[in-house]
Amino acid sequence: IDLRTGRHSSAALGAFCPDRPSLWRSQSGTAYWLDGLTQLQGMVEEISPDGFKAFSRLNYPWERGHLAIRRPVNTASWLQGTVWTGTAQVPAGWLVWHYDGGGEERVPIIYGRDTARFWADAEQAKGEGGFPKPVWSHEETKAEVGQDRTLRVYEQTWRNPHPEKTITTLDFISNPESTAAPFLLAITVDP
Repeated sequence: IDLRTGRHSSAALGAFCPDRPSLWRSQSGTAYWLDGLTQLQGMVEEISPDGFKAFSRLNYPWERGHLAIRRPVNTASWLQGTVWTGTAQVPAGWLVWHYDGGGEERVPIIYGRDTARFWADAEQAKGEGGFPKPVWSHEETKAEVGQDRTLRVYEQTWRNPHPEKTITTLDFISNPESTAAPFLLAITVDP
């Protein structure tokens, strides 16, 4: 991880973008430029019963702000997921779009509706009825990583209610009340 920017690469994402150095990836007909991973903090639990449900200490920033957009935006799409599970229908975080001259749109990233945990074993997947379908998934075996699991990435799209206004900046904010720590792989905007 680069502590100055909060961005890092994950070895598990090698299967998602196997053809480096070309970092263009098309998902659902949308072209994304992949250049790292922005991971945010999730709720800290001092004592996690099994050690796999939440962060036990602060590892990442709670937010990344002021990403320059400086253009009108009709729609935006992003690739995302979470580390750890969360409570269904509770925001893991938000993207906050700031308009030139003031005002903002706060778009929730709802766990179980818009996103879910990056990896799941068969037992976890059984409890995810009604969750979103990932736009990308990859099977890993016990021989490869110590357990059978599926890696998943989710796509969310937002239609700007004020496409005539210029969006100046974007903030990515985690929900400190959720153990589902959100991450972003890429964002693309359509003017």
